[in-house]
Amino acid sequence: MSVERQLARLTKEYWGWPLFPLALSLLSQGAYKSTIAAAAGNVVHALWQVPTSCGARTRDGMPCSRNAKGLLRACGIAQHQQQRVQALVHARNWQVVRERLLQNWLPAGMLAGSVLLFPITGLVALVRLVA
Repeated sequence: MSVERQLARLTKEYWGWPLFPLALSLLSQGAYKSTIAAAAGNVVHALWQVPTSCGARTRDGMPCSRNAKGLLRACGIAQHQQQRVQALVHARNWQVVRERLLQNWLPAGMLAGSVLLFPITGLVALVRLVA
């Protein structure tokens, strides 16, 4: 694989990782709209594009180890994709979603941090507006 193709693949898969530190630095500079945009981009990246393992339950009861993209998506097997959709739709299956998020702690941590940036940005903007 050529260097250009490797760079294009890495850029496509990992474009969201620098957004979290960027959002934190923008928040410290008072650029609230840009902070929200960077945090939203990081959320989108974590949920739909970050490379993870599938994690769907196989016939043996073990988690699938095939590659998937995003914390909410499964691998290419149709049954695994159905499991993922059912886990998101039915409240009784949310434990599966929670296990999936905890299985991939680094993207889940950045997702949680980005989601927490939304109210933090609002509070900081409100405090600076009042002060």
